[in-house]
Amino acid sequence: MAAMPWRRILMTASCIALLAACQGEKKEQQTAEREHTTSAAPSAGKPELGSWGVDLSARDLSVKPGDDFFRYANGTWLKTYKLKPDQVRYGSFNILRDKSEERVKAIIDELAASDHKPGSIEQKIADYFASFMDVDRLNQLGITPLADDLKAIAGIRDRTELVKIFAQADILGTDTPIGAFVSIDRKDPNRYLLTIGQSGLGLPDRDYYLAKGDRFQKIRTAYKAHIARMLHFAGYDDARAQQAAEAVFALETEMAKAHWPRTELRNRDKTYNVTTLDGLEKAYPGFPWRTAFQAAGIDPAKLDKINVAPPSAIKGLIALFEKTPLDVWKDYLTFHLITGNASYLSEEIDNANFAFYGKVLSGQQAQRDRWKRAVRLVGSRNGLGEAIGQIYVARYFPPSSKAMMLDLVENLRRAFRERITNLDWMGPETKKEALAKLAAFRPKIGYPDKWRSFADLTIRRDDLMGNVRRVRAFFHEDEVSRLGKPTDRDEWFMTPQTVNAYYNPQFNEIVFPAA
Repeated sequence: MAAMPWRRILMTASCIALLAACQGEKKEQQTAEREHTTSAAPSAGKPELGSWGVDLSARDLSVKPGDDFFRYANGTWLKTYKLKPDQVRYGSFNILRDKSEERVKAIIDELAASDHKPGSIEQKIADYFASFMDVDRLNQLGITPLADDLKAIAGIRDRTELVKIFAQADILGTDTPIGAFVSIDRKDPNRYLLTIGQSGLGLPDRDYYLAKGDRFQKIRTAYKAHIARMLHFAGYDDARAQQAAEAVFALETEMAKAHWPRTELRNRDKTYNVTTLDGLEKAYPGFPWRTAFQAAGIDPAKLDKINVAPPSAIKGLIALFEKTPLDVWKDYLTFHLITGNASYLSEEIDNANFAFYGKVLSGQQAQRDRWKRAVRLVGSRNGLGEAIGQIYVARYFPPSSKAMMLDLVENLRRAFRERITNLDWMGPETKKEALAKLAAFRPKIGYPDKWRSFADLTIRRDDLMGNVRRVRAFFHEDEVSRLGKPTDRDEWFMTPQTVNAYYNPQFNEIVFPAA
């Protein structure tokens, strides 16, 4: 089951400044967007204003402000700043993210320096991080953490068994042509809805398979070579790997033809097609839906409504499911299993995967430092991010800071209410609606009032691949368990240490994490 998509928005400059003033961050003297150094962690509860103003040395005085103000204000910096090999972009948000990343690393380092009770959240954070950093062990294991899964894929005997593997794709780390996810019903914010969608491509979208041009052709050629290279790790010889790569690429190209383009997927009406399970089976025959749902841990009895986001795409993908030989599907699943888990295997496999997805697709010339990748894995929302977030806010965003920000937001709400009330161009009924919407608007500041429990999650220091799988299964089970239940309006979809914000239109709420 894919993670729930949410519309993200960038924080305005004023909100960034207000949050920074409240979170106790000791700012260094720095040139914005050009340098970044690390300071000692400040004590919580001591808000400080950082350095303010404009870096005048970034200007390009050869440009007139009236002609191109952006170039005038930033031109010299744009000409002189050199991206590091592990960067594909750099800006003010990267500076803030680097700061948050360093803080999380400091928290994990402190946890790693002490012994913790088995099963405690401190033990889980420290051991999950350590399991990713143990490169020597990963190099010794090679491809063996995937041995059972590779055997299961090779042993697929019919399409029923194939569908059962598809249904476990999110936990296994492989891919599936038809995906599903649980999210809030866009037309009923009080309930969760299962949505069926197109999936299965190893390249970003259909254009990479179908569009003309040298750039896309070079990527396709490199992608086929990448498929063959990854299949070598599963024991394929050169001839078999090349043949399988051609077949997998041809299959994905046919999938791409069935897929809707992004412009169509953005149409909220066209992608909202609710039916029942019986209706799904009648309108989309040829795919064992009940078998798939049960294998994914979904109780069909809870599926009173199902949304089919791109109807014609699903029909096209079902046709491919039926006519594609099982051996091609096995090659497809084998490739995606390895590439989807490469980061948790040996350096050889990891670097081979990065050579395509990092260098060829993204233009990133070097991987990020391993500790940074470990922080991202452990500290993400679909990792132990909320657990780390509890420690993070205790240190950098105490309750007093949250209270200050909530008071500030209420002052803004009060000012809006007065302005709406005093508008002479707005009619009484419109004012009534505007005031009702303003009253219903809900800000979430800093961190959630209710934290997720990880008590049932097992983390072992010597089992990275097992840890990743157990974390995936933990969140998968949480997601499917929502079906049939009312929506949780207290849930956050970013961790406190995330440098970003989002607006959730279903709940009319805006969320600003502490970082």
